[in-house]
Amino acid sequence: MERSEIIHVLKSCDLFGALREDELERISAICGLAEFGPGEYIFTQGSISGCLYVIAEGSIRLERHVDLGGRKGSVTVDRLGRGRAFGCWPVLLGEDYSLLCSAVCTKAATLISIEGGPLREMMAADKGLGFCVLERLCTILRSRMYGVYGAMEKL
Repeated sequence: MERSEIIHVLKSCDLFGALREDELERISAICGLAEFGPGEYIFTQGSISGCLYVIAEGSIRLERHVDLGGRKGSVTVDRLGRGRAFGCWPVLLGEDYSLLCSAVCTKAATLISIEGGPLREMMAADKGLGFCVLERLCTILRSRMYGVYGAMEKL
C-alpha cells in the first residue's frame, strides 16, 4: 500500500478524519501495515500493546471474554470495518495498559498500525492536532461504551 493510499484511509477514519492534509501526511510517516486472515487474533484481552490500528480493508470483531462463575463465554462489543480505529488507547497517554477486549479478524484484513509513542509525541508537539485526535477519541469511546452496555444486557 502506497503512502497516498494510507493517507486516503486515514482521511476516512473515525479517529483522524477531521485532520488537515498536512497533519495526515505527518501521521502517515509513522504508519506500518499488517495483514490478518479470518479467525486470526490481532490482540487478546489482557495483553499489553503499544499500537493503534485503522482498518484499510476487511473487518474485525471486538470481543470481551467473561467469567461469571458457572458461566463463561465471550460477547461481541463491536464489529468494525474500513476506516474504523481500534487498539490500545492508553498509549496516547504514555501508559502501558492491558487490553480490555480481544480483536479477531472476521474477513481478511489489511490494517494500518500506528505506534503510540511517536503519535503521542506528535500530538504533544502540535496541540491543535492533539486536541482534535483526543476529541474524536472521546466520541469513539462513548460509542464503544454503548456497545459494552448492550453486550452486558445479553448476559
